Amino acid sequence: MAMKERSVDRVVGNLPNNPNIKDQILKRQRDVFEKQGLPALKDLERAKFQEEIHIIGLVNKITNDLLADYGLPPFDIPVQNVHVILQDKWMEDNMRGGNYLQFHEAILLKEVPYIVFARMLMHDMIHMKFHNAVQITTGQNPRLTTYRNGIYVVTRDGKTRQLDTLNEALVEELTIRYFPRLLEDPVFTADIRHTEKIMERVPRDATLSGGGPLSEVYYAYLVPEKEPQTDPPPPSVAPSVGGRINVVRSQRFVERGILNKLIGKIFKSRGSAITEQEDVFRVFARAALTGKILPFGRLIDDTFGKGTVRKFAELQNDNKKEEDFVNNL
Repeated sequence: MAMKERSVDRVVGNLPNNPNIKDQILKRQRDVFEKQGLPALKDLERAKFQEEIHIIGLVNKITNDLLADYGLPPFDIPVQNVHVILQDKWMEDNMRGGNYLQFHEAILLKEVPYIVFARMLMHDMIHMKFHNAVQITTGQNPRLTTYRNGIYVVTRDGKTRQLDTLNEALVEELTIRYFPRLLEDPVFTADIRHTEKIMERVPRDATLSGGGPLSEVYYAYLVPEKEPQTDPPPPSVAPSVGGRINVVRSQRFVERGILNKLIGKIFKSRGSAITEQEDVFRVFARAALTGKILPFGRLIDDTFGKGTVRKFAELQNDNKKEEDFVNNL
């Protein structure tokens, strides 16, 4: 099977006056994937270091191993489709520092230490290698929007996002499972040793802000006491040797809690029909990777009653309501 030419797999919907619109959209996505002409990034990104180019190759290999584990062919994301944005030019005021842009066939990453770059890249590359679909919305003024990324869906009118919580949790759980395969590469040795040295100062029974064990941490760094900046320094800047401890940890702690509680309840409810809890997780992950979501929806509805998936989706990613819903199943 030939390797994919773009991350967008299909187009849903149509325009009565343009029967070729789907083919035109997919051709455009292929051209964007191949050419990556993004003039808006000209003053925001920098040239990638050789280490970052090496890491892109590593993450492609490991995420292709993920695809192979689910019976899917490899899909390489070219180096040119990963854009490193200067820290002072980053567009969002948050610590996540990475985005997969579906229509631009690109991944944007804030410049950070190599191990953090690799971890964020893996998260967003999994998004990019999930099943992706766009849509022409229904209604009087149809427009082109996202339709699917994994199990995340936007309703056909383009107004409502559903199942984003479970989708983000799936991406990060897969990242947690596959990321350790990278860490024997020498490019990460300095970051690992730096983190180990700092974490020796942290009590073993300490917990992270927002919840979770110290095992969630994969990078630690020091910030001078009077310095407000909290981002880890880019590779071109030497780490601080004094100050307060900051850490970079696995993402989506709350969302993963909701996902794992749901999976655990399915496993307990199904009895001998499912031998391992990981088998439930694999049903969810397979739906996200292949786009074939019926087995995922059927598993939940057969376990808790018809309409359970629809009711959960209608909570529209309100984490508190989702937690309460899953706890009451």
